[in-house]
Amino acid sequence: MDLTDVIGMYERVAESQFKYWNIYWLVAISILGLLWKEKRTKGLKTVLISGFAIFAVANLLAIGSFQKDLINLADGINEYIEKNRSEVFDKFGEKRIERNPLKLILVVFFHIVVSFAFIVSMVKAKTETAEPGEGEDFGSSAASIVKP
Repeated sequence: MDLTDVIGMYERVAESQFKYWNIYWLVAISILGLLWKEKRTKGLKTVLISGFAIFAVANLLAIGSFQKDLINLADGINEYIEKNRSEVFDKFGEKRIERNPLKLILVVFFHIVVSFAFIVSMVKAKTETAEPGEGEDFGSSAASIVKP
């Protein structure tokens, strides 16, 4: 494996991390929109919020893993550059890939804060006070669904 392969791997990991962030935003905003669009039953709201919380944790673990991989790959690339200094610097100049372990902490912290904000917003969405059909006979609930 040469430097080009390792840099390509770094780019693929960074792209995968970006895709996971996009999936996270899509799911979070979709569920939030679904809950705020109209009142939902307490059971459905609980299932959606619980499902999102589980999804957010799984997504956080994946994104954290990608960030850790990026740090390790950056270490490997920079180590290769140091060992083959003259060859690399002749071709590319004095470039290095940023290695910042603080980014892992910041990514995890940001993900937790945003997930918490989404969950709080979801909890604050309005809930129906009674399950559909409670206190009504079948005919009146069917009439409310099909309006002439």
